[in-house]
Amino acid sequence: TDNTKGINGTMNALWYLRDIKSKYLNDKEIAQLALKRTSQAFEVINKKFRKDEDLILVSLKSDYNPHHTLEYADQKFRNNKKFVEKAISYHGESLTFANKKFIKDRNLVFKALNNGLFTIDDKFKTYSKDEEFIKKVIYENENYDFYKYIDNKFKKDFDLTKKILKNDYRYFKYFNKKYKDNDEIIFLL
Repeated sequence: TDNTKGINGTMNALWYLRDIKSKYLNDKEIAQLALKRTSQAFEVINKKFRKDEDLILVSLKSDYNPHHTLEYADQKFRNNKKFVEKAISYHGESLTFANKKFIKDRNLVFKALNNGLFTIDDKFKTYSKDEEFIKKVIYENENYDFYKYIDNKFKKDFDLTKKILKNDYRYFKYFNKKYKDNDEIIFLL
């Protein structure tokens, strides 16, 4: 797409600037223009800009990978709950780059889920028995990868098992034993 070409062009230009250790990498105005296009500009512009709240906010609104902003942002932003909430309001996936302590904050996690959080992995095992979380992640957001972490009591749900299997057979190995020999389940394979 045209947007991707523009972003690639921006990144290519930044990589060239980095190679020549240009004074332009220290220019806040150029940094701002680059960060409007992609949060990945943080990889090449001067690291001092990772502490600049204005530039962090620009990056959160970038055209490409805004959720990676916290990955590059200074630790003070990743540790600040209000700032993490703001980042999540732009894109829920930002939570994956925030301080891990925020994964235990159920309200924050649900805000992120409601705004695009999709990377639900073993860091979220805390919620393996949380029925509301499981329904949100698996039924609403259709993130089947979390199935392998859910408590066995939920794996006894035959409808859930079928839903998972219809979408990805690889989760068969996580199924409740009684379903591994079930004719209907085997037929779905």
